Amino acid sequence: NIAVNTSWNIIGPSQGKDVGVSELTFDGTPSVGSRPSQATYDRMVVLDNGVWRSFSRFNQNGTPVWIDSATGQPATYDIQTGVGVYYFRYGEDPLKVNF
Repeated sequence: NIAVNTSWNIIGPSQGKDVGVSELTFDGTPSVGSRPSQATYDRMVVLDNGVWRSFSRFNQNGTPVWIDSATGQPATYDIQTGVGVYYFRYGEDPLKVNF
């Protein structure tokens, strides 16, 4: 478990298998937004072979999901073992990411 504090954090799987963004589990609840203009949601950013990938936590039909900013669709991206992820925590409640 990796503790995530309010503001920017660097997290990522250090060993084991790759994990899909949509497969991440948490102790606590990531902040969820209803639209990008509110900016009251958790975000993740990954540098993948020189390209920045961004994911935001939104409600989609009442269900919280990670949305890929490039496609506007639910994230299908796999976080590679050993890759750092910049995680922006909007909320103040305790949160841990399970890798």
